[in-house]
Amino acid sequence: MYPDRMLSMVHLERSLPMKWFLLLSLLLPSVCDAPTSVRITFPSSVRAGTWTSLGCQSDGYPAASHYRWRKVCPHSSMPLCSGSQWWSQCSYYASFEDVFCEFICTARNSVGEKDSDPIRLDIQYGPRNVEIISEDTVKEGTEITLTCRGEANPPVHTYSWRKICNRQRKDLGENTDTIRIQPTRNDASCSYICTAGNSVSSRDSTPKHINVQYKPRDFQIAHSVNGDDKRDLTSVNERDTVNISCTSQNSDPAVSGYSWYRLTQNKPVSGQILLFESISKDDSGNYQCEARNNVGTGRSHIITIRVQYAPTSVRITFPSSVRAGTWTSLTCQSNGYPAASSYRWRKVCPHSSMPLCSGSQWRSQCSYYPSVEDVGCEFICTARNSVGEKDSDPIRLDIQYGPRNVEIISEDTVKEGTEITLTCRGEANPPVHTYSWRKMCNRQRKDLGENTDTIRIQPTRNDASCSYICTAGNSVSSQDSTPKHINVQYGPRNVEIISEDTVKEGTEITLTCRGEANPQVHTYSWRKMCNRQRKDLGENTDTIRIQPTRNDASCSYICTAGNSVSSRDSTPKHINVQYAPRNVMVSISPSGSAIHEGDNITLSCTSDSNPPTSWYKWVRRQGEETEPLESTERDLTLYRITPKQEGVYSCEAGNSVGANRSEGRRIEVVRSSFRLLIGISMGLLGSVITVVLVIVCYRRKWKKTDSTSPRCTEATNTVYSVAMKRNQVKERPVYENVMMTESTDSQGHSPPDDCVEYATINFGASSQTPEGQKQPGATRGKGKKPLKARPDNDPTVIYSLINKAPSPSQVQQPSSPRGWRERVSGGWVRTLTGWVRSQGQRDTECRHGITSKSPQTVPLE
Repeated sequence: MYPDRMLSMVHLERSLPMKWFLLLSLLLPSVCDAPTSVRITFPSSVRAGTWTSLGCQSDGYPAASHYRWRKVCPHSSMPLCSGSQWWSQCSYYASFEDVFCEFICTARNSVGEKDSDPIRLDIQYGPRNVEIISEDTVKEGTEITLTCRGEANPPVHTYSWRKICNRQRKDLGENTDTIRIQPTRNDASCSYICTAGNSVSSRDSTPKHINVQYKPRDFQIAHSVNGDDKRDLTSVNERDTVNISCTSQNSDPAVSGYSWYRLTQNKPVSGQILLFESISKDDSGNYQCEARNNVGTGRSHIITIRVQYAPTSVRITFPSSVRAGTWTSLTCQSNGYPAASSYRWRKVCPHSSMPLCSGSQWRSQCSYYPSVEDVGCEFICTARNSVGEKDSDPIRLDIQYGPRNVEIISEDTVKEGTEITLTCRGEANPPVHTYSWRKMCNRQRKDLGENTDTIRIQPTRNDASCSYICTAGNSVSSQDSTPKHINVQYGPRNVEIISEDTVKEGTEITLTCRGEANPQVHTYSWRKMCNRQRKDLGENTDTIRIQPTRNDASCSYICTAGNSVSSRDSTPKHINVQYAPRNVMVSISPSGSAIHEGDNITLSCTSDSNPPTSWYKWVRRQGEETEPLESTERDLTLYRITPKQEGVYSCEAGNSVGANRSEGRRIEVVRSSFRLLIGISMGLLGSVITVVLVIVCYRRKWKKTDSTSPRCTEATNTVYSVAMKRNQVKERPVYENVMMTESTDSQGHSPPDDCVEYATINFGASSQTPEGQKQPGATRGKGKKPLKARPDNDPTVIYSLINKAPSPSQVQQPSSPRGWRERVSGGWVRTLTGWVRSQGQRDTECRHGITSKSPQTVPLE
C-alpha cells in the first residue's frame, strides 16, 4: 500500500544518517499521496424504473475529499449525480436506455485524483416490442407457424396464446414461443395475441390478423320451368323447358368460373346456367353447381329434377333363398314417376294361376308363406301410377327345405364276414351335404363317423340285433332315415353243454347242447373223449341222457351244433363223478425187512376216491379179538414196537359218498435179549455201587474223628458200571469208570457223609414217542415212576442208581441241626466213549439223618 509514501521514506533513509532517520520516522507518522485503487460498488442487478445506489471507494491519503460521477453511453457522455459531488455515493434512476452505458467514478484529494474502472449495470426490464411473426396470407386448410418475439432482461420464459374472434376470446394454452395453426374461412375475422413474460413483467403482442383465402361458397340457385320460377323441379313433365342458374356469394379471391355436373356422370354439363329446352325422363337426376378460384373449388347443394312418366323397369326383389314353412317377403320396385300407387301380385304354376296377396294390392310388399309345392311356380308383380302401369319379369323362388324321405339302400340279408355297402338317399334343397351314421345295438349307440352318403360294413354275429341309421342334413335341417336292419346269418357260437357238474356214480343225468346261431341250429352230434380216445354218441338231438361211472371221471363230452352257415364244437364238458374210496390197502414203512422189537414202523392207508378220503379208521385183529385203534389219520406210527403189538392191521377209508375197508396186513415182531442184558447189568452195577458206598462212608467216618468240623467230606472213589445198548445183541458191553470227586458248596464246605446221590445215564432214542401212545419202559427207585426216554439216534435208555450209605456216626449224631443241601444243575460225565452232558439235576440233602433222593439223567452219546 501507499507506494509513493514508501518511495519518500527510501529517499530519506539514503540521504540522512541512521539516527536522524529514526527520529524523523517517529515524528512524521505518514506521507501524503493521490487516491489509488478507485472502485465502484454496485448491486448485481438493477430493475429499470427504480432507484439504485452506486458507491465509490479509494485508498489515497489524505482521503478523497470529493467525487465526480459520469455515464458514458455509446453515443454520448454526461455527468451523473452532479449535485452530490462531495459524496462517495450516487443515487441513480435506472432506465432501459442505460443498458449499454458505462459508469465511472473519479476520486480526488489534496494530492491528486484518479478514475475508477468503468462498470456496466445489469439493468433488468420486462418484455418490449412483443410481436407475432408469421405469414400474413394463407389458404384455408394450410398449416402455418406463429412465433412470439420480444426484448427482455432476463429473457422471456413464459408465453401464452389466445384467439379473438368477434370479441370472443379463446385461449390456445401453449406455453411456448411458437404454435402451429390451420386457419379456416371461419377464422377470416379472427386475430391472434401472444403474451410474453419474465421475472420483471409481461406484455401482450400486437394482434396478428391472418388473411385466410377460401374457395367459393354460399351458392344461390335460381330456376324456372317454362318461364315460371314458381314451378317445382320435382314435378316437371316431359318436353318442358327448364332453366337453372348458379351464383357464389362469398369467395376470396373472386370466382374465376362455373360448371354444372350431373352426379351420375361426373362431367360438366354447361356453364353457369343449366338449360333443358325439351326435358325427358332420362334427364331426371341430381345436379350440382361448381365454382372455382385460385384457392379451390366449391359446390352448391344438390338440385333434383324429377320428370313424370309411367312405371318402367318393374322388378321383384326377393331373398336369394326361401325356407319352406317360413314367411318371406317379396317387394315390387319400379322407376316410374310419380311412384307406383298400386300393385297386383300373381302366382303362375304349371297347371294353375292364382292371385297372391290380394288384400294388400296398394302395397309394394307381399308377405308369402312358401311350401315345397311352390318349387316350380313363377311370381309376377304389376306396378301402376297416374301415368300408366307395367308388369315385372316373372321370377322363381329358390325354396329350400330339409331332407325328406331319407332311407338306407342295401342288401337285407348277408352272411357274417361279407362286406356290404349302405347308401343314404333323400330329397332336399339345397342338396344334402352332411351325413352321419350310427349303429344302435340294444339301445346302445355307436357313431360310425363317416361324412359320406355311402359306407361299407362287414357285419358280424354281434350285429344281428343291431340297426343302422343315416342322418342326412343340409343348411335347412337334418332328418334320420328309417332304421335299417341287416339280417346277419352266422354259424353257431357260444356253444356249451348244460348239465350238472357233479354227480354220484350210477346216477343218470341229462346233457343239453345250447348255442346262438342265425338261422337256428338244426344239426347236433355228440362225442365222448376219454384219454384222447373218441367215442361218437350219435345223437342228432340237442339233449342226451348218460349214466357216468367212475371210469368216466377223466372223460369229457363235446357237442357239435350246426346250421346252414357253419358248425362249431362246444367247450368240453367234464362231469365230476363222485364215488366211495376203492383199492384200499395198507403199506408198511420201512418195508422189505423184518420188524424187530423196539423198532419204529409206520402203517399207511391208501385208496382211490372222489372226493378225496375225508376220514380213516384203524383196527387190529389178534386171534379172535378185534381192537379199534384211536388213530384217525392216514398214517399210523408204532414207536418201539413190542410183541404185544403183533397182529393183523387193517384200515377203513371214507368220504361223503361211502367207505371201504382194506385187507389185513400182518405184523410180526422179532424178539430181543436186550432185557436180560439189562438185568445182569443192573445187578452188577448195584453190587459195585454198594461196595463203593461202604468204602466211602468208612473213610468219611475215619476223617471225622480227626476233625472238629461238622461238615461232611467226600473221598475220591471209583465206581464201575456196565451198560449195553439195546437192539444190538452181538455188541460188547460198554464199561464206564465214574470218578467221584469231592463236592463243596458255594462257601467251600463239603456235603455231609450221610448223603445219597442219584445218577441216571440215558442212551438217546432214535425218534420221539408221540404223545398219548404208551411205550414199555424201565422204572427205578422208590417211587416207581416211569422215566420218559429222550429222542436221539438210539431208542435205548439205561438207568443207573448209586446209593451212598451214611456213616454210623452221622446217623447217630447229626452234625448240624439246620441240615445241608446242595443242588447242581447240569454238568459233564466222562465215560469210555467220551464226555456226556448231564440233562438232569443233582441234589444232595442232609437233614437230621433223613436223606432225600433226586434222580439224574445223562444221555450217553
